[in-house]
Amino acid sequence: MKFLDAHHHFWDISSNYHPWLCDEPQIPFRYGNYAAIRTNYLPNDYEDDAVAVEIIGSVH
Repeated sequence: MKFLDAHHHFWDISSNYHPWLCDEPQIPFRYGNYAAIRTNYLPNDYEDDAVAVEIIGSVH
């Protein structure tokens, strides 16, 4: 099955300051613990995560 990813984000916390990803303590969100995503997430990471599906396009 082919997929068009309708929405995703990339971030490089070493180059861009995002308080919710960089600051301590974590900001409480309604989505729970987000410690696992408090690191860079770049196109190569996305490609690694999507290897099991056929992405034909995406919206960034």
